[in-house]
Amino acid sequence: MAAPAEHHGRALQLRVSEPRCRICRDPETRRTVNHLLDRRQALLTVRDVCEVVGQEVSAPGLTYRAILGHLEPLNALRPERDQITYDSLWVHAQRHHDWRGVVAYWCARLDRELGERLRRMRQT
Repeated sequence: MAAPAEHHGRALQLRVSEPRCRICRDPETRRTVNHLLDRRQALLTVRDVCEVVGQEVSAPGLTYRAILGHLEPLNALRPERDQITYDSLWVHAQRHHDWRGVVAYWCARLDRELGERLRRMRQT
């Protein structure tokens, strides 16, 4: 992973870590799931390239169901309401792992923080 960017001497964490997300809550779970999602994306990219050059793909893709299969031992240790489901995995992948979701998160957050700071400046 790339070194974090710095702003005014503070490291910036560009990955989204949402406390309401079942996956983001636990750093070790987040690392494991993100690693599996990275492997899934790499396999999908290989499949796309193989289709373009007309080669047959011999390796099956890593699906969300397959990722959930890897997470079964982890889910067995969690309370039922905190278990990682297909839906929670999909939401995490779209909002907190995919670069488009991360960009959307930071755009919304920066817009909100900028608005708050401007309001405070007008009040003083």
